Amino acid sequence: MTCPNPGINQLVAYVKETWTKCSDSRISCVGNRLSGFCKYTLPKNAPPLSDTFMEFASLTNLEWKNSTTLQLEKDPSLTSKRFCTVLDLEDVKMGFLYLGAHTRYPEHAHAPEEIYQVVAGNCLRLLGSEDEKQPVKSGDVWFHESEEVHGLQTEDSAVLIAWAWTGQLQGSYYFCDTPDGKIDCSYAYEK
Repeated sequence: MTCPNPGINQLVAYVKETWTKCSDSRISCVGNRLSGFCKYTLPKNAPPLSDTFMEFASLTNLEWKNSTTLQLEKDPSLTSKRFCTVLDLEDVKMGFLYLGAHTRYPEHAHAPEEIYQVVAGNCLRLLGSEDEKQPVKSGDVWFHESEEVHGLQTEDSAVLIAWAWTGQLQGSYYFCDTPDGKIDCSYAYEK
């Protein structure tokens, strides 16, 4: 399934519809809580969507955040990582994640539960160890429990992912091999 009209509001509506119809009740429950009201911010740090996913160029009109210092120390390839928050509700945060080609987002965990949906491109889903990798492609949706170990790795192409956090939104985020280097999860949606 592809998004027929990739403006920001249309893309959020597409994600909401996909999640609402999902057979995983945890995902459909979050889909039902998403609203159509998007948070608009001044454009900043946009990923090169016009080079890789031209049909989603409207997302460049949002404020995208870079990786944290801790993330860059963990894996320098995360310089290509950008993420934004478009829905900032009391119990759900939703946005988009971009990873350029040859980027490894190492295994990490966090207090919020999380949904990922590949909107464009493909990558490998890291399932807790170097040997556990699952190819995912446009349209694939999955759920991470709180504190579940996960990561992503791109190969020769970039990926654009819709994400949502729910549950313990103010908890911690950490890389699995350095759990003492925790980041407050609010970094994902505060200025």
